[in-house]
Amino acid sequence: MISNALKLAQNEYVVYFLLTSYLDARRCDRRGSALPEYAKRLPIAGKTDVDERLCWLSAICRREPTDRANVSPILKETVAVLRAASERIVSLRIPCATRACARRRRRGSPSP
Repeated sequence: MISNALKLAQNEYVVYFLLTSYLDARRCDRRGSALPEYAKRLPIAGKTDVDERLCWLSAICRREPTDRANVSPILKETVAVLRAASERIVSLRIPCATRACARRRRRGSPSP
């Protein structure tokens, strides 16, 4: 659900607000204890910070195949949330005209 909200965020401020809210909830939730402290620390220091957290947690999820079954669902969820946030930030940084052109191409509409 949070991943969907991130994908629809209208600007980077909303992305960071949603991500901060998510991580803060994980800090207060006992299920969040499955996450390393560096993944939950606040404040978020920009896109590079989001990408670093995503990289660290993804590496934990990719460990040896025998460990994959033991990966916490909250860890997998957090990776999905961080990935959605990172992708949305990238898409918001693309100029509006380029985004509109990309949407038209996906729908099969001709360019103006």
